[in-house]
Amino acid sequence: MTSEKNGNQRRPLNRLLIGTAILVVLMVMAAVAVWLPYSRATINSLVTTGVERAETSINGAGTGPDRSDPPHAENSDEQSKTETEKDQVAAIGGPADDGESSSGQHESEGEGAPDLGVENLKRLGIKVAVADDSPMVMDIERPAEVKFDNDRVVHVVPRVAGVVSSVSVSEGEVVEEDEVLAVVHSRELAEMKSAYLADLERRDLAWENFDRAKRLWEKKISSEKDYLAQKTALAEADIALTASQQKLRALGLSQSYLDKLKDGAVEDLAKYEIRAPITGTVIKKHISLGEAVSVDSDAFMVADTSTVWVDITVYPEDLREVGAGQIVQIQLDENDVVEGQIAFVTADVQEETRTAVARVIRDNAGGRLKPGMFVKAWIELSQETGGVRVPKTAVQNFNNNTVVFVQEGESFEPRPVKPGRENSKYVQVLSGLTKGESYVEEGAFTLKALIQKAQMGEGHGH
Repeated sequence: MTSEKNGNQRRPLNRLLIGTAILVVLMVMAAVAVWLPYSRATINSLVTTGVERAETSINGAGTGPDRSDPPHAENSDEQSKTETEKDQVAAIGGPADDGESSSGQHESEGEGAPDLGVENLKRLGIKVAVADDSPMVMDIERPAEVKFDNDRVVHVVPRVAGVVSSVSVSEGEVVEEDEVLAVVHSRELAEMKSAYLADLERRDLAWENFDRAKRLWEKKISSEKDYLAQKTALAEADIALTASQQKLRALGLSQSYLDKLKDGAVEDLAKYEIRAPITGTVIKKHISLGEAVSVDSDAFMVADTSTVWVDITVYPEDLREVGAGQIVQIQLDENDVVEGQIAFVTADVQEETRTAVARVIRDNAGGRLKPGMFVKAWIELSQETGGVRVPKTAVQNFNNNTVVFVQEGESFEPRPVKPGRENSKYVQVLSGLTKGESYVEEGAFTLKALIQKAQMGEGHGH
């Protein structure tokens, strides 16, 4: 009876202890979630440990003195975090051994990089290259603009006034030389064609009169005066016809067209065709259907963009080093670079900007250079020899040293180097790296971050 009574008395106390234990577990979980960057495995370990402690407390209250927690439970948080970091190191190819093996490896390698397998290299974008001693081109970067070649740009102007009756092309279209761009109905042109036909008839009549007068004069039937008068009239008719013909030819009408006009094969005397003077692209269209046009207004702008100008801005201090014939690398975007050569440098400095222009005349058959584009230009000045050259991204600051990551077997060593001069892409390495050695050309920054992360994990494990 006494035992049952004691058991009944303990039940409320047990419930109180269980509730208190659960509350403690929840508070611990909240603190872990807010303040500690532990993994899910760590939180699960804390929950498990809290529950075990609660059960131990309850059992101890009912049966005897408290038991000690298992030794591994006291360090579960630290072990969980260490294991997580080791897993991350292992994922990037670094050492993930436990205990003495990891410690010994860390002490033997010092500040070496973790091993990186071939698959990891591909995944991380790390690319290895062989150091060479090619001369390094020294250059300067200057802003530039792509422009039309003014020698290949034509402003198409109608040669007679009239009203637009049709337009055949739009901006951006490629047209061939002599292709019809638009048609204008011109009263002025109709009058000129009519005058030409009239002069043609007068000349034919004057020729007949001259021929008859000549035959009569030769037969002594008419006087020489009549003969000379008809000869003069024929000459005047020829002059008038030639003048009318030249006026029409000046409007762009061909001789074959005039022959058709003479034969009566042309029906609409007021029709005037605006034709493309060159093969190129219609850059601007200034007319529309029904619009009145005159001889002093542009109808179209056609440009041959197979060749363009790249005008590079150069400063007064550059003029001593920049001149005709120098090679220029023109960067259109991050992965698109074309090469050109300076044709000339302007003789004057613009008063407003205090700059000169170095012009590159560049073939643009593929159409990659668009007039109006702003690009970067690297003007090659000289070549530097000595040491080896590496991309600028291959050189990193690591543990207060300037280093290049050199391949040693299946791992990489951050080797201190002495840099020399540099250009827009490369750095000259005077010592620390020799020709023929393999080094990280791309992805050096990523590799440095991985090595530092691995070292932090190993240090934490100690």
